[in-house]
Amino acid sequence: MTAFYDFKIYPLNDAAEILQKAEGGNAKNLLVISGAEEDNEEIKEFAGKILKAAGFTVPTDVLHLKLTETEGFSLTKLLAAAEIKNVIVFGFTPSFLGLNWQLPLYHPFPYDEKGFLFADNLAKIKEDKALKGKLWGSLKQMFL
Repeated sequence: MTAFYDFKIYPLNDAAEILQKAEGGNAKNLLVISGAEEDNEEIKEFAGKILKAAGFTVPTDVLHLKLTETEGFSLTKLLAAAEIKNVIVFGFTPSFLGLNWQLPLYHPFPYDEKGFLFADNLAKIKEDKALKGKLWGSLKQMFL
């Protein structure tokens, strides 16, 4: 007998293993999660400018985690293992990170004394002036 499911199942990897992949100093306790496919100089420069405008120096202030579509994990467990106050996620859903949240993009969400922001992937934002404006408004709300 086969079963039909109308929802996605996200297998979660070990948070400690995922954390070892992260780069940066985390001086200001900011975790940025983005897609590994966006690991090119043009996107890095764009992300660096955005974060600099919000008061962060990359890589000193930020812990950057680049994920593939198969590397879902429990963000809750990672936050318990690392000193993080704010999380910005580019291109992934809360459920991919083991969270049972349905949040609109570009709306900062405070939870458990931490700030969360989910947005489109960086390549899409870089090419769309309206999305840049939404992201900037969200970052000002969170940090400035």
